[in-house]
Amino acid sequence: ALPEACAKWTGNCQDEVPAKYKGGAAGHYAINNAQVPANNQAGEFTADVELQARWDTGDGHAKVSGMIDGFETDGDVGDTWEVRLMENGGNHTGGYYAGEVRWTMNGVTDTQDGGNYRMATYGGGTDSPPVEMGGTFQAEHTGTARMAGAFAATAPK
Repeated sequence: ALPEACAKWTGNCQDEVPAKYKGGAAGHYAINNAQVPANNQAGEFTADVELQARWDTGDGHAKVSGMIDGFETDGDVGDTWEVRLMENGGNHTGGYYAGEVRWTMNGVTDTQDGGNYRMATYGGGTDSPPVEMGGTFQAEHTGTARMAGAFAATAPK
């Protein structure tokens, strides 16, 4: 049976049926408080990740995007964080995808510093979509906060 990642799989997933993958992320963060250096923070995080993929977009290129949220950090500083993995625009090579990220912190999205992600697909084949996706990301927020981590997600069974 095919995973629900692509309910209409017929050799190509249809554009209107994005494949969904869920999993987790983990990594490290650092926040520099220039006005009060004693308030600088650094630590580890875990988070939830949800990825979407459109395997056949009509131009022969797959497109992926996603969201990392539900951050658990030392001291609960990550309660308001979200990192959006922007749609890759079809730029990929052999199952590898890359794109930009946007980190939202306390309701403010940094559109200047950004960051990037790289991911790969695993499993699947010519008759079915990939079963897993995984990769790394790094994000920066207003030049004062940085994070780096890895993520993995699996299609629902």
